[in-house]
Amino acid sequence: MKPANRHDPLSPAHQRQPSHPDAATFLARHTSLAIGDEDWGDPAAPARLRLSWYCTTAAPPPALVTSVRAIVLRGDAVLVVREPSGTPYIVPGGRCEPGETAEATLRREILEEVGWTLDAIQPLGVIHLRNLGPSPPGNPYPYPDAFQLVCQAHAIAHHPEAMVYDEFVANSTFTPLAEARLLPLRPGERALLDVLFAR
Repeated sequence: MKPANRHDPLSPAHQRQPSHPDAATFLARHTSLAIGDEDWGDPAAPARLRLSWYCTTAAPPPALVTSVRAIVLRGDAVLVVREPSGTPYIVPGGRCEPGETAEATLRREILEEVGWTLDAIQPLGVIHLRNLGPSPPGNPYPYPDAFQLVCQAHAIAHHPEAMVYDEFVANSTFTPLAEARLLPLRPGERALLDVLFAR
């Protein structure tokens, strides 16, 4: 996931694009911690998405959930992943495969991405993704609304041999909380981290 790039408000055409009714119902019950816009996908033709971050244990509509992520802890340290550019993030994870449960997705993705097995997985929040442009041709994902689950989890054992190459992952290290909070994280990541460690 790449750093947020602030964007102008929705154009009138995109404002007219109705939200999925189930997404609207879910979001009406929650208040966002942070909002930011990002370009995802092909750099030559990126999709502009608006990400809204929420702290909640409530599950969004299952049909709109595309990915599962986690803040991974080990003692009082948090796993910080860096992209090849050096950009840090603290919510590794990825897309659900057909027939997979959210927990199975998270365990697989974390093992493949950073090589760690997990324990004590608990829901922490959700990220609402609002596509600000037209639906791309052949888009297999919910449009214009989708959700990513964010969990908290504890690392158990490291298995680097299980890792699968990921172009967005250069390395990962456990970093003391005080140091992690000084990193240039996205506001939504920082907000969830603060909520987690305030408990």
